Amino acid sequence: MFLSCILILTACASNVENTASPQETPTFYEEELLPSLTYTLAVHRQENDEWVDPAASGKVEKGEIIRLTATVTNTGENDYTFHGNPCDSELFVALHKDGKKIAGSGNITPDACIEPQLTHTLRAGAELAASGEFDLSKAEPGVYTISASYAKETFEKEIEVIESNK
Repeated sequence: MFLSCILILTACASNVENTASPQETPTFYEEELLPSLTYTLAVHRQENDEWVDPAASGKVEKGEIIRLTATVTNTGENDYTFHGNPCDSELFVALHKDGKKIAGSGNITPDACIEPQLTHTLRAGAELAASGEFDLSKAEPGVYTISASYAKETFEKEIEVIESNK
């Protein structure tokens, strides 16, 4: 009986130890928005001319330059075909605060695309990638929406811009 109590206490202490200091994970999101189409979004920050994970998952500091990277992968066995304007066939990323788009460079979602409808296909097993860079030097602290758009679908998540600790 005494030995059983010790084993139970040891197991409980081990669980407390594991949950007391969770490890931070990179800011990476993945979701299947359409059957066989998997979208991902990742956030990295620039440090010493390299792209690294944010210090805390889902948080970046005011003043940093960040890169949003997105992919869309056709994980199915068949091609994915849809109709849309030429912009719908490209993968774009965006950063918004309170519905207002933040300027950036790279594969940024266009403000408008009014060309005629076309048929688009993403081959089975194919992957598209896009990225955009955003300078947060003038960003106000708060919650921002990051997004990837492709095939008339938008994958959105939130990140928080916090005051710099520097």
